[in-house]
Amino acid sequence: MVDIQPFRGFIYNKRKVGDLSLVIAPPFDIISKEMRRRLLERSPFNMVNLTLGEMDTKGNPVDHFYEDAREKWTSWREQNVIIQMGEPAVWRLRETYSSPTHQSLSRTGFIALIGVEDYSVTGVQPHERTHAGPKEDRHKLLRHTGANLSPILFVYQDDPQRTHLTQQTYQADDVSHATLDHNGSVEIEFSCTTDEEWISHFCSDLGRSIFLIADGHHRYEAALAFHRDRDEDPGLRTSHVMGYFVPSSSEGLVIHPTHRGIFGLAKEDKEKFTNNLNEYFDMDMPGNADPSIPSLRYVSDRNEQMKIQIKREIYHNLKKNLMPPALASLQVTVFEEIILKEILRLSRQEIAHHRNLLYFHTEDECSSAVKSGKIDFAFLLDPIDTDTLFLITAQGSVLPQKSTYFYPKCPVGIVIHSLENL
Repeated sequence: MVDIQPFRGFIYNKRKVGDLSLVIAPPFDIISKEMRRRLLERSPFNMVNLTLGEMDTKGNPVDHFYEDAREKWTSWREQNVIIQMGEPAVWRLRETYSSPTHQSLSRTGFIALIGVEDYSVTGVQPHERTHAGPKEDRHKLLRHTGANLSPILFVYQDDPQRTHLTQQTYQADDVSHATLDHNGSVEIEFSCTTDEEWISHFCSDLGRSIFLIADGHHRYEAALAFHRDRDEDPGLRTSHVMGYFVPSSSEGLVIHPTHRGIFGLAKEDKEKFTNNLNEYFDMDMPGNADPSIPSLRYVSDRNEQMKIQIKREIYHNLKKNLMPPALASLQVTVFEEIILKEILRLSRQEIAHHRNLLYFHTEDECSSAVKSGKIDFAFLLDPIDTDTLFLITAQGSVLPQKSTYFYPKCPVGIVIHSLENL
């Protein structure tokens, strides 16, 4: 059973900051240089001050960022820009947004603490690979601030009837609203409860779940490493990390695909790539595709889109070499194992550093990049559903990086968890 607990969170003092829409932000890893500039212009107290520093020429935070974040975190508390709750609480977060087809969707979950532990098939599970650089960055930030600045997004398999009952019996102490601009407007309603009886039942029920990290793998592993380093420090409570827990039955739980682009190939390498693609895939077969074998949508350097399917023999060989074999049926796996590793001969390290590789969140962006010459070829993928994710992770496996894009991203700044024993 996983340990779920309430906590005395820090929240923005609305008398100091005014409209909360001015101070919340998306997670650090999706904030561009231009977006960071706009967030800083909104308010001197925007959360991006603490979560994302100015970048050097190599794309790494400048050295003084971590010290600056610590000083601002301390200063904001001293000035009562951020104030602490008087009692332990659990927060409810509801995000309402429009789908690409303009359908109104809502995703609802709860924010609480979860005990940090090693990954296991019965507790916390990852679904994507992590990398040393981002983990070190988040570890430094955690070490300097001593705070979980943004909740990790977890998805858990739930009983919809019990989830409905949990929602019905929840009684908010206070309700706040804000708007987050993040690939469209996301309307946010968040509140907390200090009802000890409700919290006790909630924590007990939730603790029996299996938790899939949907977003925040690097932050979770940084928290785990920090706990191992500092678990004997009486001044810090490193045993728990802040999480945003969304039931898999939530209608607004949406997973978008992340499309892939290949760039930087010389003319002769483009020709070689196209020839090799024909060796591994059956090309342009919209009516003849075998539904039991994965296929991709391919955009050529002439901006021509076609459906391609991995050849049967190659697909079965891939199944034999992967564990679990179900990985071979995923488009993201076929792209990485065949196109990146076999055809382009990229190593795992080169893939991790995005050599010849760009990612896109929309098909239009990806196709436009081909048309403009920014990328040479594109591969458009379909979304992966939560059932497939749980199936793969239950067998102890993980997917390639950027296999999923959970939308919307959890807003940063609605509540902060301090590791100090205050």
